Formats: sequence, structure tokens, C-alpha cells
Amino acid sequence: MTRLEYKTEKDVDVGGIIEGEDDAGRVNFRVVKDIVRNQGLLYLGSTFTSSRWHWENYPWSHIHINPPVLYLGAIIGAGVIGTGKLVETSTWGGFGDINKSTVEMVLRVFGREKGMEARIGKGRMLEVAILAAVISLGTAIAEETCFRGQLVSGLAMSHDPATSVVLGAVLFGLAHVNLGSSLKDNMVTIGLHTMTGAGFGTAFILGGGNLAGCIAAHAIYDFQVFYDTWYKTNIQMDYAEEMGGDGVEVFFHKIDTKRVGTLGRKEVERGLGYALGWAKPSKGEMDEIWGGRGKIGVIEFRAIVEELKKRGGKGGR
Repeated sequence: MTRLEYKTEKDVDVGGIIEGEDDAGRVNFRVVKDIVRNQGLLYLGSTFTSSRWHWENYPWSHIHINPPVLYLGAIIGAGVIGTGKLVETSTWGGFGDINKSTVEMVLRVFGREKGMEARIGKGRMLEVAILAAVISLGTAIAEETCFRGQLVSGLAMSHDPATSVVLGAVLFGLAHVNLGSSLKDNMVTIGLHTMTGAGFGTAFILGGGNLAGCIAAHAIYDFQVFYDTWYKTNIQMDYAEEMGGDGVEVFFHKIDTKRVGTLGRKEVERGLGYALGWAKPSKGEMDEIWGGRGKIGVIEFRAIVEELKKRGGKGGR
């Protein structure tokens, strides 16, 4: 696979996403088991802790399923999804690493499925949809019970509801720190999960402490991340493989999401964000490299890649 050497001693995968060949056509139930185990431990641990501290006596925290609170959860969930779409389509290199990690995680769990368009409506898609829904709902129940039902409820015993939601959201963000990631990546992760946590906390507050709303919002968001990412990534990888070519050409087609054979500057920058992360060229460098180009094809894209190779070690701010 073609790689760029750009302000990093470690080669960077130009493709931006893993091929997933080892997990082709099957769900990785070992990873699924790990997810279920971790969420189960979170739920049991937080429930035990809250019972020791008597946070369960706080009058807000309860679950009562009814249409209004589910509608509220759906609205909040859609808002959080909208924020996620802004991150997904951003050209900022800091988001590029996060987006790439999301794609890798989803393919690692649900596997690479070749010939996706031929499988629309078939059993494999239903299998992934059901599993994604189960994982999403289980994660939502565990994390919302812990962070909103118990942590925010406990904080609200000594703080006003809004402050409690904000503090709970920050702690929710900190809980998603990955010790294997860089400080920069973790700061982005904390910020993103703090925002989503604030959204779920808003559903909790507006629902009068009814956990059904924030669980619904969280489950809807997670399901969209799992299933939509899996489906779109496989479709795009099918297209790139069908078009063929060397590593640079395959990468070009992977980021040609409109599948028209040309790319605009924003699409190229978003692709470079996936491939290079924080080492992505600065705006000034991109201005120089891009010049007066409009839409570009594979030949011009290759020229940009070659220019980036020549500039290796100079930028990426």
C-alpha cells in the first residue's frame, strides 16, 4: 500500500482506512464480547458505588418509557448525530485521526463486506443492523445509568442541574481517554465526548430525570455511527477496488465519495486528514500546493501527493 512520509518518522497509510481483509464477511465476536463485558462491568460497578453512596435516593433518576420522552430522545439524538456529521466532514487533521479510528473500529467489529450493493436487503445487512442495535442499546443503558442516572444525579445533590450536567459531561469525556493515543488525540476525544455527554445530559434534564430519554438519544447516536459507517465505508471500498490502480489511485477513489472521478479541495483536505492526521499540511501550505485548481482528477491528485512527499518534514501544523 502506498505511503506518504510527511512530518513523521512513522509511515502514514495513504488509504486512510484499514482493508479489513482478515475479518472479511464476518462479525468479530471476540471484540463484541469485550464490549459487552466492559459495559456490563461499568453498569454493575457504578450501580454498586451509587448504592454505597445512596445516590439512588435522589428523586430525579428513574426510567419511565413513554412517547414524549422517547420523542425528546430522538430529537436530541438527531442533534448529536448532526454534530458528528460536522466532525466527519471536517478538513481539520485533528478530526481526521478520530474519523479514521472510528472507521477502523467499525470494520474491526462488523467486518469488511465486499459487494455491498448486491447485498442490500439481504441477511448479512440485517445481522449487522441487529447486532449494532443491541450493542448500541446495551452501551446506552450502561453509560447513561452510570453518567446521567447516577453521577449527574449525585452531583445534583450539591449543585444546580445545569452545573451537574456540565460536570458530568466533562467526566464522560475523560472516561473515553485512550491510553494508547497521543495527548492531542485524547484532547480531541475528550472534547467530542464532552459535547455528546452534554447532549445526553440535556435529554436527562428536559425529561425530568427520566433516563429513557438520554438512553434513547445515546442508542440512536451509537447505532448511526456503527451502521452508517459500516455501510458507507464498505460501499466506498468496493468502488475504490472496482476502479483499481496503484495505491495513490485507490486512495483517490476512496475519498471520491460522490464517485464522479473528480475531487474538490475540501474532499482532498478531508482525505489528507484521514491519512496524515495532525501532520496534514497547514492552510498556507495547501494554498501553495493547490494553486488555482478547481476540480482535479487522478493525475493532478498524484502531482499533489508527489509535492507532499517533497515537502516531507516541513509542515503539518
